Amino acid sequence: MVKREAELVPYQFTEQLGRCGIQMETEDGHVMNFLPERVAGILMAELKKMAEARLGREIESALVTVPGHFNGAQRSSVRREAARLHGGFGVAKVVDEQVAAAAAYRLHEKRGDGKVVLVFHLGGRTSHATKFRFKDGTGHLLEERHDAYLGGTYVS
Repeated sequence: MVKREAELVPYQFTEQLGRCGIQMETEDGHVMNFLPERVAGILMAELKKMAEARLGREIESALVTVPGHFNGAQRSSVRREAARLHGGFGVAKVVDEQVAAAAAYRLHEKRGDGKVVLVFHLGGRTSHATKFRFKDGTGHLLEERHDAYLGGTYVS
């Protein structure tokens, strides 16, 4: 699966600290290694700058969505990157993409507190089905399934 994925991207996969990372060459020829959460932090910092320029004010906190299949360590890494290290947010809350989507559509208000919500996400090369319950305005994961390749083929 990793070999198949490696053929689709413009960077090299590397092993860093016993984990999968990426290696990229900068425009000036320097080779740099990154872990995924570092890349996420860099992207969050850039998005924050753009949003602040557009809004004309500082943004202090963020709600960051992550794929439902992220484990606790991955979620903590993303939160750290967003909050302290590179993203520049004072407070960062991390939630599953599917919970955020359901909250954006206010399903917890329409369906009622305590009701089970099922969200399907299909596309972007992946598919997810997530079942959760909102209780007191917070989404609690009940069950999830995902397939990294059911949503289609990446075309650049």
